[in-house]
Amino acid sequence: MSTENFSEYRFWLDLAQWAATLAIGWGAWQTAQHRIGREHLEELEQRLARMETEIGHIPNQTNLRELAVRIETVHGELKRIGGEMKGMRRTMELVSEKMIKG
Repeated sequence: MSTENFSEYRFWLDLAQWAATLAIGWGAWQTAQHRIGREHLEELEQRLARMETEIGHIPNQTNLRELAVRIETVHGELKRIGGEMKGMRRTMELVSEKMIKG
């Protein structure tokens, strides 16, 4: 084997190694991109499923109307109780005045 043939074989061997390394790197990159894309898609599907579940718990118009009626009812009761408390306060003031003046 001559030095010329060895240099030629070495060149082709180096070229083949470089091509193999490039092919392996490209294949690894493609696999990683596919895995990342699949994981991202799975994450988005999970988020969508959670959002659909949460949307099911959001009150609808009927629920909001019922809530508004109940709030108005409580508001009216609080006004009534406030009026009663004013009357009770006035009664207590009169009783206290009567006891102090004797």
